[in-house]
This record gives sequence, C-alpha cells and structure tokens, in this order.
Amino acid sequence: MGESNEKSGSSSLLHIDYLIVGTGPAGGSLAAFMASYDILTYFLIKGEYELASPSEMMDLPQTLLEPLLTRYATLNGFKCRFDTELVTFEQDENGVTTTLLDKLSKTVFQVRSKYLFGADGARSKIVQQAQIPMIRRPSQGFAVNLLFQADLSHLMETRKGNLHCILQPDRENPEWAVLGIIRMVKPWHEWLCILFPAPDAPREIRSDEEYLQRIRELIGDDSVKVKLLSVSTWAINETVAEYYSKGNVASTSWTATGYSWIRANQSLRNQRSLWETLGITEPTLEARLKVQNEISADSPEGRARRERLSKVFRTIDVEEHGLGMEMNQRYVSSATYQADQGEMPAFTRDRVRYYQPTTYPGARLPHAWLGNHIPSKYISTIDLAGKGQFTLFTGIGGQHWKKAAEQLSSELGIPIKAYSIGYAQDYKDIYLDWEGIRGVDESGCVLVRPDYFVAWRSQKWEEDSPSKLKKALKSVLSLH
Repeated sequence: MGESNEKSGSSSLLHIDYLIVGTGPAGGSLAAFMASYDILTYFLIKGEYELASPSEMMDLPQTLLEPLLTRYATLNGFKCRFDTELVTFEQDENGVTTTLLDKLSKTVFQVRSKYLFGADGARSKIVQQAQIPMIRRPSQGFAVNLLFQADLSHLMETRKGNLHCILQPDRENPEWAVLGIIRMVKPWHEWLCILFPAPDAPREIRSDEEYLQRIRELIGDDSVKVKLLSVSTWAINETVAEYYSKGNVASTSWTATGYSWIRANQSLRNQRSLWETLGITEPTLEARLKVQNEISADSPEGRARRERLSKVFRTIDVEEHGLGMEMNQRYVSSATYQADQGEMPAFTRDRVRYYQPTTYPGARLPHAWLGNHIPSKYISTIDLAGKGQFTLFTGIGGQHWKKAAEQLSSELGIPIKAYSIGYAQDYKDIYLDWEGIRGVDESGCVLVRPDYFVAWRSQKWEEDSPSKLKKALKSVLSLH
C-alpha cells in the first residue's frame, strides 16, 4: 500500500494513494516497479538475443520470483499485509474505498485510495465486482503440477536445460500422464513435473505413490531418490478481459490477448501433430513400436515420417524460442504521442520468432552498445534510460534538444536526462548499431519513458522543436 500524508478522522479508514490486491507475479512486479519510481503503496541463435538486450536471460520460477519482488517493494516503502482478504470496494469520482478483512483478528477495516489494482488471480473478486466483461473459450485440457526434489545433476551434464519435454512412445504410458514436462526450479535438485493426460482421459487425482512412480519413469534412472513436495492441479483455460480498467480500478489478473489465443491453439495443434508423428496416439504399444521402427527404417515410409517429424520439431521450436513474442510489444495509447508519426512500421519477419527493433512511439527502446571516447566499459542505451526519469537521445546537430529538455524539465517538474550519441558527443556509437535503428536523423531525438518505452520521436531539429517536445510530453503525461 502506498502511503499518503492525508489523515483520517476515523481510525478504521486508512488513506493511501495506491492499493494493490495480490502479491503474485503481477502484483509483486507492479509494486516493485512503482517503488522504483518512488510511487509507494500500503533456443534461437544466441546472437539474436545478444542484439536485443545487454542482459543475459534469467529464469526465476514463481516460487522464487514472488519473494524477491515483495522484498524489493517492502524495502522501498511499500507496506504489505498478509492474511488480509478483500471484501468489497466502492468507487466514486475521487477514488476508491475498499473494505478488507484481517483474517487473524477477524477485524474489518477500510482503505481509501486514489487507485485500486487487482492482481488477485484467476478468479478475481475485483474483476467480478467491477463487472469487467470476460471473453471465455472452452478449456483446452487439464494438468497436474508435481513439485519434487531429486538430484539430477549427473543427467544435466549432457542435457543441460531448464525445461525438458519427455515423450516415451516406446512404453505403455498411463492415460492420466502420457506427457511429462520437467521444469527446473533450483539447479539441479528441485523440479516441477507437469503431467498432461491423454485428450479423452478423465480428470482425476492419483495417489502420491503413483505420482512418484511416474516421475521415476520420466527420469529413467531408478537410482535417483525422489521426494514429492506438493501436488496441485490446473486447467488450461483461454480467458481474456475485454478491457483492463474501469475508472480508478485496474486489473492485472487477466493479461491474455487474442493473439495469445492464437498461439495457444497453435501450440496444442503442434503437440497433437508431434504425438501423431511419434505414434503416441496409436491405441496399442505394438502399434506405437511399429511407428518407432518406421522412424529409423531405410524405406520410403521411414523417410516420409522423418521429414514430417523434422517439420513438426521446427514448428514447435517457435514455442520455446519466440524472442519476438517477448520483445515486439507496440502500444497504442495516450501515454505515447503518435499523432505526427505516420503509420507504424510493418513487421518484415515472423513477429513471434524474430525481434524487430524500432523507435516508433509505443515500442521498446532498442539496445545498442555505446562507449566513451577513452576506452572503458561499454554501456547500453537501455542502461542510460529508466531510473524513474524520461530520457532524450539525440546526436550531432541536436544539441538544442538538450537545452529544451532541461527547460521543460524545470517547467513541468519532470526529470529528463538528455544524451548526445555520435563522434565527439556524450557517447560513441561503438558498432554503429544506434545509427541503424534510431529511426531519426542525427539532429533528431528519441524521447523515452521511465519504463523504457518510446514516448515520442522527432526526425530532426527545427525552430519549433521545443514547442513540439512540450506538446508531446504534456500529451504523454495527460497534462492538458
């Protein structure tokens, strides 16, 4: 919860600016990001990734990510209340009054906030009470999560990875667990096993011993000791909110999009094709073994099946290595100024697989390595941006942008840092990458929001550029 200096005459009503319900990945990350801005509330080619970001990939399972986000938020001013349940809320033109229940003391109290953020999970009370309409599609299946401990370091020596999809078409697999995905939680001794049943299998819970036996079968090494820590089930649903905010109430619980639906459906079709190609859908073990023998056979049938298998694997590869899906966000909203920009650039390659950097407003700030003129450690354009402030990038001939940004910062009380990139400027374009992706002339500018997304850009410096910059920034900040 974000604090406010405002005091209430009633001891049961707490006044704050922002109230976040839920501390999962959505709520925790929202709190951490807001705290960083001093807003307080109570396998693709490796080179593709290196070109997209100065950072290496980090894999943090939810059980490890949530405590980190919550710790950062609380150490930076947030107050976090556990064992507290949302009862109801009322919204008016000035803010939101939320009624909460302390589940330990059974005390009901109220919080008055400017904004209410719903990060309370799949069956969000906030979404329901705000009457935000949901678009639902039929469930795509049922799965079981098994958290377990086992030392698999000896297997990772030659198969190092954080996600392992295990198919065993040469065995008689139980219909309640025909496919297993083993996901690393803590290398290499804590894991999550996700079991998927056959398409028409009944939804039922098995015994712990059956689950342990299935884990051992998937590992394939009887000498490994396995300890089952927890069992949970979940449905593969496709649900999306028609919109995410209503007045001063916003939901972060339903972040799927129609585009995600397309990918989810495609994923299921791909998995089905893989199963059929490997013979997993055959009704008997004898029939499945026949398919397995055919895959390695020197025959027209064998060659045809191998070609089909290779095609399926290449198609599925997009699901694991979709750099474009991770980086190609392009937002259209009042928080970016696009009125003078023309059409958004079209994607020239598969937008799921490949990242296409651009400085068009609403896109991520592209990464480019920069350096000082005295040899030193390189710095990324991304490292210069963020940190709770706007950032303006320009080049030779654009020195007046820096002065305009300074004056505007003072006038509006908004922190703006400005950098010139080029020969004999603040930073040097080491590999000329910035020149290729900046999207403006040397004397132009790219204005970046504190969250690393481009707010606005101008092709070149002109006499009326200061007024254009002011107009764009005030529009982005809704200062009309």
